[in-house]
Amino acid sequence: MADNGQELEPRQARLVLLLADGLTTSEAAERLGISERMARRWRASPDVQEALRAVGRESIRRASSALSALLGVAASALREVASDQMAPPAARVSAAKTIVETALRLREAGELEDRMTALEAKFEEGSSHGNKPLSIGSI
Repeated sequence: MADNGQELEPRQARLVLLLADGLTTSEAAERLGISERMARRWRASPDVQEALRAVGRESIRRASSALSALLGVAASALREVASDQMAPPAARVSAAKTIVETALRLREAGELEDRMTALEAKFEEGSSHGNKPLSIGSI
């Protein structure tokens, strides 16, 4: 559904899927049996643009979920290599380095999330009390 609440026409929806699959506008137009000019006009419309963004967001969400499901396997593999006394030293060092760097990035991300949550709460608190907008110095 488009952002304004209107449904795309079936061929416009198909255009979105074809473009999301990597076809060019010309190739998608040919598959749909429409002129390239019409396909370009549809592609430029706000509804189709929003649909393309939505498809992109969904693709990223699915890829993120698939990768997240493999995090445990990846962590186990790193742990195995890092602790394997028979593994080449370079492999052990590389695994250990990856573990440390990833742990630090995860810690930083968690700290940033906590800070953002606190900032959002302060902002909401100020907004709900009719206070003047917060400035950086007041946080």
